[in-house]
Amino acid sequence: AFCGTTAHWADIGGKNPDVNCASCHGKDGKPVKAGARDFRNGDRMKLYSDSVWFWRISEGVPNTKMKPWKSKLSEEDRWKILAFERSFGLAGKGWDANKKDWVPADQVK
Repeated sequence: AFCGTTAHWADIGGKNPDVNCASCHGKDGKPVKAGARDFRNGDRMKLYSDSVWFWRISEGVPNTKMKPWKSKLSEEDRWKILAFERSFGLAGKGWDANKKDWVPADQVK
């Protein structure tokens, strides 16, 4: 298993047995190791654009235990991980380009 319970996460984990986001970030985005980000915190997730989060997954985070995953995961799989991370803290929200902010999904035009 990988970061969650959906079939595509299991598929990614099956291809890459060394990759296990949940070992630090938890299966529900709640960290299980010190220093791991809490993906359930929507305000924290809003601090960075998707490209910054993607870069962090790809290149790792300097001076932390978060290592780069670009050599183990395809670009597509890294984007899937990002979408999965976002689902914890931004569930039910959508990006409003006019407001440049996350708002309730039913308010997105």
